[in-house]
Amino acid sequence: KLAYSEMYGSVQILSVDDEEVNQLVLEEILTSVGYQYAKAMDGMEALEWLSSSETLPDLILLDCMMPNMSGHEFCSILRKAIPGTVLPVIMVSAKSDEDNIVLSLRNGSNDFVRKPYQREELVARIE
Repeated sequence: KLAYSEMYGSVQILSVDDEEVNQLVLEEILTSVGYQYAKAMDGMEALEWLSSSETLPDLILLDCMMPNMSGHEFCSILRKAIPGTVLPVIMVSAKSDEDNIVLSLRNGSNDFVRKPYQREELVARIE
């Protein structure tokens, strides 16, 4: 599959987070700087979204702590099919201790961002 930007010329970011308020905040931040926004409310929904979409998103923002499938589990499954050079993942979590960050990176995320989101930091990491 091609990346969304290769097909449509703009960057699409898939947000995977079980908290509706976090999705609303991200949608506002991302669309205000010109990104296309897509969302999934958990890891299973994200896997379904990825398999049914005609393109891959250009980036996934992935919550660490979600019911049914953690962000770590999702990323580990994703990386068996799609490498980080093809589809980067930024793990996001309020739990920003070193152990959680290291676990995120070892499970295949490319970067880590703390919640609550700091607009400028998030946009800079995405760029």
